[in-house]
Amino acid sequence: MLDHAQNAQLLLCKEQEAKYRFEELRQQDICQIGEYLKEISMKQEKPVAVEAALGNFVVFRFYPEGRGIYEETWISGKRNTVTAFGISSKHAMLKMIDKGLKPGHSFSDLDPGRFVLSGGGFPLKLKNGLLVGSLCVSGLHNDVDHNLVIEALDRYFQQMK
Repeated sequence: MLDHAQNAQLLLCKEQEAKYRFEELRQQDICQIGEYLKEISMKQEKPVAVEAALGNFVVFRFYPEGRGIYEETWISGKRNTVTAFGISSKHAMLKMIDKGLKPGHSFSDLDPGRFVLSGGGFPLKLKNGLLVGSLCVSGLHNDVDHNLVIEALDRYFQQMK
């Protein structure tokens, strides 16, 4: 069961997933969001790895010095989780905890080497709910990874006004 703070985080994830939806989404839009995320990443004490994908086609990728295969594995797992469930990887993690599973466990029907239940993966959806891509980061605590993605999306949507 989720505690009060985790339940609030779950509700926030749902709000964010409903808020950050697109009329249309092109490769250049995803690259712009990726650039924002790269800029935000570089301001962190330890920059994170970034990936933005349209479907399974990666259109933006950034690995700062010191980041590599470890982060690539986590990003791949976060992308797979977002694609499988259509929700953020943090949302999926909180749903797992609510089912009574502890972090480190996985859903029994999913290959644990291919799916990651940790913040940092976010669905890119159209306003009609169609999942068209994902935005993923890896390198910091799962809450920080998630919040960096939200900061980039917020910046993109502010710029669109």
